[in-house]
Amino acid sequence: MGPITCRNQIRVRLIKLMISGALITSVSSLARAADESQPIATDLHETVVKVPMTEHGLFGDHERDIVATTYMPDGPGPFPLIVLSHGSPPDPQDRPKVGRYRELPQIRTFVELGFAA
Repeated sequence: MGPITCRNQIRVRLIKLMISGALITSVSSLARAADESQPIATDLHETVVKVPMTEHGLFGDHERDIVATTYMPDGPGPFPLIVLSHGSPPDPQDRPKVGRYRELPQIRTFVELGFAA
């Protein structure tokens, strides 16, 4: 393998690392932004779940929580699942402002149809 090929492989790996780091930072910023002051929709069996994860980045490993909110129909289940994502603002400074995804009219429709969301 020549020096140019080796350099290109290193560049590709660095780019992949940077993209992975940016995605993890984006997700962890959203997790920190979860607004716990909003009342829980008990009729939708709303539950806020924090999923611990380890972020492996260029500056070492960091523990983070990814925050997810689940909504369930009545009954024991199992239920088909619909995953809704609010996405992420393009400006990194706006990402901490994004809270939990709570489009309750849409979620209520899915739950009434028997889906977990």
